[in-house]
Amino acid sequence: MSSRRAALTALLLVCGLGGCGTARQITVTSDGGCIAIPENSDVWPTNYRTKAIELMKKQCPQGYVIVREEEVVTGKVRTDSEATDTQTQDVSSRRRPNATLTTTSTSHTSAVRDQTEYRIYYQKTGASTGVQGRAPAMVMTPPPAQPPVTRVVPASSTLPPEPRPVALP
Repeated sequence: MSSRRAALTALLLVCGLGGCGTARQITVTSDGGCIAIPENSDVWPTNYRTKAIELMKKQCPQGYVIVREEEVVTGKVRTDSEATDTQTQDVSSRRRPNATLTTTSTSHTSAVRDQTEYRIYYQKTGASTGVQGRAPAMVMTPPPAQPPVTRVVPASSTLPPEPRPVALP
């Protein structure tokens, strides 16, 4: 096999395992839009984040601001698997030399998980409204820390100091 053919085979294998997803434009408005990528990563060979940034730069050549990022559930994925186990046991006796017993068991497994994608909402630099009528990005600050609430139980309570036996009729 030539090195060129081996390289092509390796590339097809990587694409097949990686899913070959890419950045795609979900919405486009005059002020910005939304881009979806399979996951929030930027590793070779997929470089999803780089491809999303390229789309945003193409849409907003004078600059853009990322308003919000989130992972969104887009569906469900079901995976079914089956495993078969075969065991052979020697059950030889005087009457039946070289006798064996074969046992086969099969188990079925099914799993369902969420199918997700990562979405990046952006707007042009200087745009006054958010993407799709949403408010511009805001910085959220946590409320000030409060001291823990403790409850003090008074020494005198309605319970007797020790258990008392109850006579049954």
